[in-house]
Amino acid sequence: ACLRQAPLAAVVQHVPRCTHVVVVVLSLLRRVSASMDGFRRWPGWFGHVVEHHLALLQQRWLRNDAALGDPLLRAFSICLTLVLTMWWARLLLVHLWRLATRLSGWFMAVGAGVYVLQLESKSWLRQEWWDFLRLPFYRRRVACAICAEEVCDSPWHFLVLPCCSGKLCWSCLRRYAEGVIDDARPEMRCPLVPCRRILPDMLVFIAIRREQWSLSNLELTGRIARRKWRSYEQWVRQCGLAESCAARNEDVLHCPSADCGHMWVVPRELRRQKGSGEPRSMWDPRSWSIVRHAGFYEAPADDGEDLRKLSCPKCKGVHCLLCGRPWIAASGDSHYGRSCVEHGGRLGERRAERRWAGAKACPGCGVRIIRSMGCNHMSCTQCHYEWCWVCRAKWNGRHYSCAAAAEGQQECAVL
Repeated sequence: ACLRQAPLAAVVQHVPRCTHVVVVVLSLLRRVSASMDGFRRWPGWFGHVVEHHLALLQQRWLRNDAALGDPLLRAFSICLTLVLTMWWARLLLVHLWRLATRLSGWFMAVGAGVYVLQLESKSWLRQEWWDFLRLPFYRRRVACAICAEEVCDSPWHFLVLPCCSGKLCWSCLRRYAEGVIDDARPEMRCPLVPCRRILPDMLVFIAIRREQWSLSNLELTGRIARRKWRSYEQWVRQCGLAESCAARNEDVLHCPSADCGHMWVVPRELRRQKGSGEPRSMWDPRSWSIVRHAGFYEAPADDGEDLRKLSCPKCKGVHCLLCGRPWIAASGDSHYGRSCVEHGGRLGERRAERRWAGAKACPGCGVRIIRSMGCNHMSCTQCHYEWCWVCRAKWNGRHYSCAAAAEGQQECAVL
């Protein structure tokens, strides 16, 4: 063993200290794999050689690092490290694969046990299997009330609505639910007329799971179904907050970052003061907003310096609570120590981008809205607030045109 140690010690004396971790992992994996299947590919003295060279690296690495003053020697050491790392990585993959083949049976047994426990505790999962097993016994075909396509009358493909006893396929119900969520409609009612009652959550959940096991979209991991279910949960939370906050004189604040669905609940009166009534001093308590958290994430972060600064725990974006603009602009200007009006004047490029995009924030909840065509009467699908597109004032029966405001005047034309 001592004779075999000498050549390897001369080779690895210039290798950095970080590579000894790979040597130790290889040694442990070799011992575990050998104890599991009696594999004896490596000699018995391999572990002692690894331990010896590990101690050698720990003792000499500082002295060898100081001796690497020659650029050629340093380049040779780097190349040697890369070669040995690739060699050790190949051996590491071999041992990991050998361990995985031995443990795969145990993993499958544990997974089957967990699934059996879920079958025992979840009635909807047992019902799903029962509907699937009874599928070959259904022969009659019926027409869907929405798409008029004939499908099998089994519970796996067809459902009877509990509200009106209407019959439709699961695909139509799933597409209807996805349309309501994508359009951000305030309610999800029965798609059949004249019922229009609220659909139960369990029907939407089953419709999403039915798509997972369909032949057109076979997806065993359930990743797509989980993403759609999270979208449905977010839609339910938005509708519930919009309805409850309207009675408490509060607004739902959405994160201004793109593709972020995080929300907070803020007092409506404080948001109305952000333009004209915002104090000049940032230390005035009137410029602070008490935010009540709404969602499944942690509460909004606060650094204790300026309570207008709002950090989203989901997208990690930092914005102003009052005006919704980024706390640090693209040009490097900070909102710290400046009012929202002053900071907004420094974001000319952002205002130009918004005008080019044609998006405006809803005065009720702050969600961005783009008007492609039609009149100036806007109705927000999030908070149900009706407002004018040009002047952003609350809409009423006498507010019919904003052509004068579009030409630069302050007032909108009313009857």
